[in-house]
Parts: sequence; C-alpha cells; structure tokens
Amino acid sequence: YFKTRGITNIGIVAHSQGATMACYYLAGSDHQITALVAIGMSAQHTQKNINSAQSLSKISIPVLDIFGSKDFPAVLETATLRRTAASHNTAYQQAVIEGAYHFFDFREAELRGRLAGRFHNTLNTRIVEVFNTNTPTIWRFT
Repeated sequence: YFKTRGITNIGIVAHSQGATMACYYLAGSDHQITALVAIGMSAQHTQKNINSAQSLSKISIPVLDIFGSKDFPAVLETATLRRTAASHNTAYQQAVIEGAYHFFDFREAELRGRLAGRFHNTLNTRIVEVFNTNTPTIWRFT
C-alpha cells in the first residue's frame, strides 16, 4: 500500500502488547519496515514465539525500546532481558523517560520529542503533525 504511494521509509510505533505483536511480526516475516519504536514493551510471555525478547533476538532494523521509570513491573523487570536479546543489533537503543508511568500521562511531550528525534535520525523524516484522538494517536510524517 505505502510503496504504491511512493512511501519507502516505513516505521512502526507500537505500545505495550502492540509492541510485542510488532516484534513478533518483524521477527517472523519478510517485511520492508525500516524502524520500530516499542513503547512500554515487556518480555513476560512464556510462549517463546510471542515473547518480545525472543523476537528482538531476530530483529536487525533500528529499534527504540522506550519505557517509563515508573512503568509496569513486567516492563521494568524485563528491560535487561530485552537489551541482552537485542545485543547483536547495533541499531537497538533503550531509553527511559524519568517519572513516566506506562501510559506516559503528563509526559506526552517528552515522549513525542524522543520519537521525533528517533524518526528524524533513523528515517530521515520528521513528525509534522500529531492528532491526539485519544486512542490511537495518529502521527503524520514528512
């Protein structure tokens, strides 16, 4: 769909279970995604095929694994596991937003700033507009 419209730099921004699902997709399929931002992702699933750490071990595109310092315990307790699983990927980064909870209440501006910087540096694009429609938030890039 995107390629037919001339869009070649495609990144996924996903939160929580959506980030786990994005990792599963990227690890097990032939895709043309160029970057992933995983927000508030854990690696707690006992099924290896849907455990984000297992998936991260197979992903080689740029990944920003970002979470809050006050995130859910499952996110915080598996941060080292995720980082270790992605150690082969030189384009993997973890970032913590101090004071943020899982849903980044009152830290949205900092989260947007981190994402904007990541997309600009990785995809040579920038966020030009954010439509906050509660869920989901729609980001428009150029």
